[in-house]
Amino acid sequence: MSELLNSIRSRIKSLGIDFQFTGTVRTRVNGTERETWLLEYEGSQFIFVPGQKHVTLGWDTDRCPLGVRREQEEDLKNLEEEMKEGGYESWGDFMRKWKEHLSRCLSPLRTADIGDLIVEVDSRYLEEDAPSLEQAVLLLKEGPFTLATEDEWEYLCNGGTRTLFRWGDTLSGVMTEIYNVSAVSDAREKLILEQPNMLGLYIAYDSYKNEIIDNVQYTKGGDGGGSLCGGDGVIHVLPCYTAFYRQPAAEHGCGLSKHYYCYRRIVRLP
Repeated sequence: MSELLNSIRSRIKSLGIDFQFTGTVRTRVNGTERETWLLEYEGSQFIFVPGQKHVTLGWDTDRCPLGVRREQEEDLKNLEEEMKEGGYESWGDFMRKWKEHLSRCLSPLRTADIGDLIVEVDSRYLEEDAPSLEQAVLLLKEGPFTLATEDEWEYLCNGGTRTLFRWGDTLSGVMTEIYNVSAVSDAREKLILEQPNMLGLYIAYDSYKNEIIDNVQYTKGGDGGGSLCGGDGVIHVLPCYTAFYRQPAAEHGCGLSKHYYCYRRIVRLP
């Protein structure tokens, strides 16, 4: 382990960025544990994320298992209510429309090679409003940091796992967090959404956050709370919590508000 750490230290030092190693961090998700190194730069926390070749990303509703199952009675109370209010004829009708929406808003199934990265632990909001997504991307890529590509962001969000939601296939507990805003704001109630993911990152846990990536067509991680506050229902709200959700740039309006748009700094290791 010390030999590996020395190698990583050497690579990080070659970047010319004053990262300080502050220790290790261990994460445990769905019974799997990982350990990596925590770094600090000018008061902000970063994590070393090892890359992976031939990572499966994106989603295909015909080939990938969905994380919503009829037999999860306790998990789906809100969904059952949504069916009644939405006027769905049956569970099958609900699932058909759910799959139709997913096919429109999720990135396509694909594979990619992801290199080793230094990644900011949590996203940060824009310091000021931006006139356009194109300008925000351009400014945020000015060195020494850059933005994750969509491939990198999806890998960082799901940590290589192949479930629709980063925490797995269950909706147990998470529906309350999503719909009960007061509970989400209470640290004692942050059971799933605001826990670090497999890689030790806080990511895709708040549908109000549009996270800017190195892409001028989409943002990731949320829709600015539009579906939740607009009462669009779970079919539109739940996809915001997947790694593969895309919020089209055309839906961002004429500008980006610093209260809803965020970004995460990364560095690719040589």
